[in-house]
Amino acid sequence: MNSLPIGVYKTHVRAYREHVMANLQSYVEDFPVLEISAGRLGFLEPPQIQFYKPGAAFFGEHFESSGLNICHRVLAFQTYLNDISEGGGTHFVDQNHTVAPKKGETMIWPAGFTHTHRGVPAPKEEKYIITGWLSYMGV
Repeated sequence: MNSLPIGVYKTHVRAYREHVMANLQSYVEDFPVLEISAGRLGFLEPPQIQFYKPGAAFFGEHFESSGLNICHRVLAFQTYLNDISEGGGTHFVDQNHTVAPKKGETMIWPAGFTHTHRGVPAPKEEKYIITGWLSYMGV
């Protein structure tokens, strides 16, 4: 696999971060209580690109702020990088809701236990996502 030149990589990462922050503003409109802290949210950890072979997924139910080393996470985000025709979504346990993968769609959700989730396998297709977290950056 060829890697991108560092300048191209930085440009793409910067553009993606701007995309996430624009989506955060829409999320804050739906949940105005976040307005008081939204200006203090940012990226403490780099986004991660993840690849799953057909039939594979992050099976374990989990939430994104489940330990002392990651309790700073306030919101999680994920963008699907490809369409998947069968399976491949993200299932939110307590909401009993599965988000179907659609290329370019970004979702943002609370990082806490109220949004425990797991990946759904795509039996016949590869799955590509980019995911990460918005964390408190200070006062």
